[in-house]
Amino acid sequence: MIEPIMIPQRCFRLVLLLTSFFWLLKSSHSEDIISPGWIDTHIHIFDTNIDGFPFPPKKWTEVQYPHLPQTFYEASSGSGIRRAIIVECSPRPQENDWTLSLIEDDPNMLGFIGYLDLRDENFETEIVRLAMHPKFLGFRQRSRQDPSLEDPEIFSKLAIVEELGLVFEMNLKRYPAEQLVHVAESYPNLVMIVNHLGHMGLDEANEDENATKRYDGLDMYPNIYIKLSAFYTFSRQNPPPLDYKVYLPVLNPIVDVFGPDRVMFGSNWPVSKRKGVYGPMPKLVVDFCNSRDDLDTEKVMRLNAEGAYLRRLKSNTEHRFHAKHHERNGYVEIEAESFLFYEDGELPRSWITVTGPADQTVTPDLDPSHAESASGGAYVEALPDVMQKHGDHTNIQTSLTEKGGKGPTLSYEVEFSTPGRYYVWARIYHNGTEENSIHVGLNGTWPESGSKLEVCVKRHPPKKGKRWTQGPATNDWVWTSNQRYPHHGCHGPRTVWLDVEEPGKHVIEISMREDGTELDKFILTTSETFDPQDS
Repeated sequence: MIEPIMIPQRCFRLVLLLTSFFWLLKSSHSEDIISPGWIDTHIHIFDTNIDGFPFPPKKWTEVQYPHLPQTFYEASSGSGIRRAIIVECSPRPQENDWTLSLIEDDPNMLGFIGYLDLRDENFETEIVRLAMHPKFLGFRQRSRQDPSLEDPEIFSKLAIVEELGLVFEMNLKRYPAEQLVHVAESYPNLVMIVNHLGHMGLDEANEDENATKRYDGLDMYPNIYIKLSAFYTFSRQNPPPLDYKVYLPVLNPIVDVFGPDRVMFGSNWPVSKRKGVYGPMPKLVVDFCNSRDDLDTEKVMRLNAEGAYLRRLKSNTEHRFHAKHHERNGYVEIEAESFLFYEDGELPRSWITVTGPADQTVTPDLDPSHAESASGGAYVEALPDVMQKHGDHTNIQTSLTEKGGKGPTLSYEVEFSTPGRYYVWARIYHNGTEENSIHVGLNGTWPESGSKLEVCVKRHPPKKGKRWTQGPATNDWVWTSNQRYPHHGCHGPRTVWLDVEEPGKHVIEISMREDGTELDKFILTTSETFDPQDS
């Protein structure tokens, strides 16, 4: 159970088993659909042995027994899906805590979308309490009479959801597109996820030429995603069709509106079991991706979900409320994982907090956890790490950026009592020349003096007048305050700085330059002679 905190107001059997076995046996030899990193963004977990558990309905005899993570692994075996996001299936508050406790140590259960009611007077207090758990990803608003987002008091409560970096999921049939547009414009950093094809039934799409108008206006807002999920339910057929071509009247309009970066796979398991087995669902979506030139299978099956969910997954909410840093005598030292805010940039990368091997759920990640040797037993890493050798960024342009703020960004609030020029030292793991640099900013600005802070070593003897170079990997944590040259090599120490012009609160920002960079901590100091390696 998560401890509360005080703050101010704010989820035929034999025939199915035989069919499943046959399909999985067949699919286990199909190389084009196997990818261990794929994510199911919509499953339900429940235990019918818990007294009063309100799901599933008694008439759903096919699923009247406990469905736990291991039950899901058995159902999805051989399909290419191993990881999942759990979505609530109970309006009882105790099920939120039960689910989080159940998945706490399971690295493949990535997180949980709980149930909360925006009309509850304790909504803000409860969502902050739940957010203290790193696997609490957000909430779904689901009831027969959903609270109106046109109510100013209800609408204002979404501010805390945005501030916490949580996800807001909903039923598009209950919340019209125009209401979501208003939310997206008012809370541009709030990720909203539309469930189950926008509740577009296959019969509706075939019979009503205006049915797809429910998506109107949502094309302009990058923070609104949609799940390609619940195919069996919204086929309105039993058994459901398993050929993606049958679903094109629903799928094509969705992709045309949301684009290739905001659609993601989900199953609605185990509700889906009432009509068919798990395996054909991911294959259906993969086949659909392969049929369109603008769809990338890895995006739809993994990367888009990571972009929507993982920014919250590895952040530490406790730091958001308690991590304020104070400069004393021209010096402040900050653990990288103690950030106050996190914001995704334009690149499909995220800062992930690593405290051990279990945190390394984002792939590719080219090296093991280094938390054991990190200060405080934790560090942050920009993932996925795709750029492996010099020149890769020419073809993988999302792996490197020369401008601060374009990549994922961490923010730290610092109380300064001494204005002046602060030299920036960073402790970075030096495991290669393509994953060892960051940008440093101040109060939303990215001065040239804070750009391209990179690990460099002294060259003996100097070569062509340059005394510093990237050098061979030391496979250890290294302190650096060197700024990279426009091409190769670096300036010497204390060539990265920020000018703090007046005392008071300021926001120091760390932005990714190269993916795979591991940052342990950093120091700001006015001293022109200080070197942390001498300390």
